[in-house]
Amino acid sequence: MDRDYLSVNMRFNVDEVTYDKISESAKKHGWTLSKEIRFRLNQTLSREPVMLENEIRELRKTGNEIVRIGQNIYYLIAQRQLLPVNDKNMWEDIKKLNALIEDVKGKVNYLADARANILPVKRG
Repeated sequence: MDRDYLSVNMRFNVDEVTYDKISESAKKHGWTLSKEIRFRLNQTLSREPVMLENEIRELRKTGNEIVRIGQNIYYLIAQRQLLPVNDKNMWEDIKKLNALIEDVKGKVNYLADARANILPVKRG
């Protein structure tokens, strides 16, 4: 079945507090109530992380910043013969930090790419 076509119409009742919360959230996202409810249902049913577009942009930005930090650390390691270093453990610490950066970068990429596995929220 094509997921782009929303063929099933659902009706249900909620209390006023729930309605107000959903309405407020929809307004915050710039969505209709219907789209907000579909997003929240998909979020509940998906086993993958569910993120909004702005969250994905922030994750990608963070990933790019991590890459830049890693490149700077690599440059320091590659050029160490030109830099006076008084701390004997500095290079080991930098290597550990670089490994942690790679780990975080992988997790950020996983979260950013996981969106492709999420049921799409179509139409307004």
